[in-house]
Amino acid sequence: MLMAILCGGKGIRLRPLTDTIPKALVNLDGKPMISHILDKYSEKGIKDYILCIGHKGHMIKDFLKDKQSITFVDSGEEASMLKRIFDVKDYFDDNIIIGYCDTITEIDFNDLMNKHKASRKFLTMVLAEIASPFGIVKHNNKYISAFEEKPVFDYYIGTFVINKDAFQHMTLDLLEINSNEGLVMFFKKMVDMGEVSVYKYGGKQLTFNTNHEKEAAEKGITQFYTMREEQ
Repeated sequence: MLMAILCGGKGIRLRPLTDTIPKALVNLDGKPMISHILDKYSEKGIKDYILCIGHKGHMIKDFLKDKQSITFVDSGEEASMLKRIFDVKDYFDDNIIIGYCDTITEIDFNDLMNKHKASRKFLTMVLAEIASPFGIVKHNNKYISAFEEKPVFDYYIGTFVINKDAFQHMTLDLLEINSNEGLVMFFKKMVDMGEVSVYKYGGKQLTFNTNHEKEAAEKGITQFYTMREEQ
């Protein structure tokens, strides 16, 4: 199986760390996040990788120069997330898994890929459950029409599978939108077309976007491996 990992962003919310290194090389427990991801996902069945680089991408290439199973695709410093994904289209034939360099999970990728193929959809999005800590209300600014105590929602955890046929719907107007907004609009386009299937995941996951979240992730990465050893 082939996986593309988005490693090209500037990681602005992690400054000053990302002033000198790319987000993928930020250490957790003394080891760069990209190394945690590659080690874990190789155990889970991913054999080949495309790293979608940009910001300080030369540092990632240099760090991983001895890895034979990695292809680097550099879309430049200012490319949007969707453009980075679009630029991998010539490197695979049918389906590819997409992930982020700030997220690690215990997903069974063989099961994910099999269910994606069985769905016959353009895209399969990995979802997990999150419980709201609050009571949620609906109202019209005068009267409350509904109240639900601490409801459970599904949310996207930053991993999906996409079929190559979906790339024809990544139109120029979407590709030119900055940051991640173009990807969000592409997801909405796929949803409107009825081309997104669901893969529910209930296992361990770790992600960070800010220095505060990184502090929590430092503790979480140790628990992540402890959990694996106890299984």
